Amino acid sequence: MIFFVCPHCGFSYSEDFSRYFPPTTMEIILEKVSSHWVPHHFSKEISIKDAINTYKLASYCGALKKEKHIILAGLCLRIAWLYRIKPKQGTRRKIFLVRPRGI
Repeated sequence: MIFFVCPHCGFSYSEDFSRYFPPTTMEIILEKVSSHWVPHHFSKEISIKDAINTYKLASYCGALKKEKHIILAGLCLRIAWLYRIKPKQGTRRKIFLVRPRGI
């Protein structure tokens, strides 16, 4: 899966994201992502830490855009894989708990 990050606004997406933007999604992304974005590029080879941050950003943007649950689940799975191959610092482990809203 290939990810893209706009260096200007911070919107991150994968090739699996739909091209459709629901009404008001642009405004939400501008408010929640772009207003906090510090411009930088991910065009070179990146570290595992940068890859994790890119995937998290894509997951957040996908949730704001209301992407399909299967797409968001795939992102979470890839984030978990990256954490597994990331060099351990101490013995702490992060656990991902993803649950649908309303439960």
